Amino acid sequence: MMRNAAHICPVPGCGNHLPSRKSAVCRRCWGLLPFDKRQAIQTAKDDQAPHKVAAASIDATRWLTEHAPWRQAARMTGEREDLGAPP
Repeated sequence: MMRNAAHICPVPGCGNHLPSRKSAVCRRCWGLLPFDKRQAIQTAKDDQAPHKVAAASIDATRWLTEHAPWRQAARMTGEREDLGAPP
């Protein structure tokens, strides 16, 4: 079954499929998020506030982009952060 590209995790370099259309990020990226980011998304969903869900999802994606494992590895080894970036 071919999946729609719209159902791909929005985190740059991830490429995993979202578990559902309503998911902010894939399961792998969800596990990397700190508790407060996950809680903000869940609270917005519980409040049935789509604009808050969107804002919390964008914030989570931004956080994951800034804290990507390849960026952290580059910082630790002293390499440029953009060299290890996934295509």
